[in-house]
Amino acid sequence: MKQISHTILVCCSLFLLSGCSEYWWTRGQPPGVEQLVARSQQRLHDARQARSAAREDVAAASERVEKSLLTTLEIVAQDARDGRVLEQLQSATDGFLALEGKLSVGSRAAYGELAGQMRSFSQAASEGKGIGQSTFGLFTARTLFFLANELRVPPPSVG
Repeated sequence: MKQISHTILVCCSLFLLSGCSEYWWTRGQPPGVEQLVARSQQRLHDARQARSAAREDVAAASERVEKSLLTTLEIVAQDARDGRVLEQLQSATDGFLALEGKLSVGSRAAYGELAGQMRSFSQAASEGKGIGQSTFGLFTARTLFFLANELRVPPPSVG
């Protein structure tokens, strides 16, 4: 009797383990940082193609910020703690500052939050501290999504 129950237990275990393929482990999991950055790049590219004529000022600054952030992400991935990170972050910060008077009213709160995070990354880089690759990757994706959304809304009216 003990042998039969042991055999049944082994068979059931094998049956259950056969269902644990790669699909079941990844199903329902959030996308990785690389996927988020790729999606945000694609969305920004699409928004730039569709609306860059209407928002020329934002489109030009978004290109500068995108290039700087992606270059910084590559440098951070190499775990470099030299002046290149600070230089690229300064370029991205300058691009961010160029956006300041051109944003729609609804985007200003998100802009303030992202600008604060940019300052904290710049401060960490100036102090020689490392910047986490996944942390900076998520920040890059959020910033690129923000820029894509800003390109899709009409410019603020001055009045």
